[in-house]
Amino acid sequence: MTTMNAEALAEEAGESGPALEAAEAALAELHPNPPVRFRFRWREIAIEAEVYQSGSTVVLKQCLELGPVPYNAEDPMARRRLHGLVRQAIPVGWFSIGPKQRLILSLEQPLEPPVTGSAIVIGVTRALLGAVPYLSLARP
Repeated sequence: MTTMNAEALAEEAGESGPALEAAEAALAELHPNPPVRFRFRWREIAIEAEVYQSGSTVVLKQCLELGPVPYNAEDPMARRRLHGLVRQAIPVGWFSIGPKQRLILSLEQPLEPPVTGSAIVIGVTRALLGAVPYLSLARP
């Protein structure tokens, strides 16, 4: 990186710095009451997330819709491979076949109190980054 590029990046960061600081402050002040549900896309994957109370624990659950499971007539080997994922134990969550024959990767983790907007964003990020190696198992 040249000095000019570093200066340009520093200047850009300076301009957006107050906006980022305001967003961070707003998230830190947000204390949502479970259940909280939201949807978003990451790496072209539709994700449904929910924060809910389970006894004395607050849980963050994410369901990643990874795509269709092909019919036997379409691709029997891919179908067997994806069904095999459902029977495998993985450390970050579990695979299942959802409605309309869609492969789902579910991730679940407890959230430490106090549950804030920042804690939810951090939990989502950690879980998704931990799941990255397993996403390739579901891809052709």
